[in-house]
Amino acid sequence: MHCHTFRLIMRASPKVLFGLKVLLLLGVIFLLFDSYFDVRDYAEYRTTMETIIRNEPSPFPAVTFCDVSGHNPLQLKEDGSVEFTSTESVTSPARPPSIYYCSFNKQKCDKFQDIRTKSNCFTFNFNDTMIWRQGLPDPQHGLRLLIDGNNTLRVVVHDQGVMPLPAQFGIFAQGGFSTTFRIKSKFIRRLGQPYGACRDFDLLFSGMKYSQEGAAWMLNSTCTYRRGDTPSRRTACARPPVEKALMR
Repeated sequence: MHCHTFRLIMRASPKVLFGLKVLLLLGVIFLLFDSYFDVRDYAEYRTTMETIIRNEPSPFPAVTFCDVSGHNPLQLKEDGSVEFTSTESVTSPARPPSIYYCSFNKQKCDKFQDIRTKSNCFTFNFNDTMIWRQGLPDPQHGLRLLIDGNNTLRVVVHDQGVMPLPAQFGIFAQGGFSTTFRIKSKFIRRLGQPYGACRDFDLLFSGMKYSQEGAAWMLNSTCTYRRGDTPSRRTACARPPVEKALMR
């Protein structure tokens, strides 16, 4: 029966045979294209990205300024890093830089309420119970300071209520020049299946916006203690000598 049917098809007109060949060729081409796109999607892990742009004033971070010009054991490199060159103690007394003028959002700062002084550093916006927001994204509405120009300062941007790390991170501001710092916030939320192959992990330091460097420093400086270690060794291990020299 099947052989008889096949003979009838082969005896059909040339137009019918041509149509069957065209359909067979189109089916093969479609199968090849579909297989190609499936393999490409599997190899590239195609994801769907959802972008939301919001224009709103973000909370202003805390900014710490440290005077590093009077510390002999510290050598300032050309790339902005700090090198511990000597174990001798610092003979000059530690003092914070002198502030001649301070304003935020074109309003004068309160040196007793807005600025906290510790050793040779001072921090603006240290109190985490107050939320400062910049009115407009320009230098006139940001934090403006006029500081003693004879000193070299180390500037660190960090979260409120967080201990800054001026030795490992920060930017140098040379005396006698006008220096401007701009901050841009970026929030990334990774989507899992079926949008992509990524997902967000539980962060060790959750809720921090400006202190990723501090979290990395604490992870890198984690010590493995042995049984019988003294508390002094644990304290020295948790805090490098450069940090102790800057915050004296």
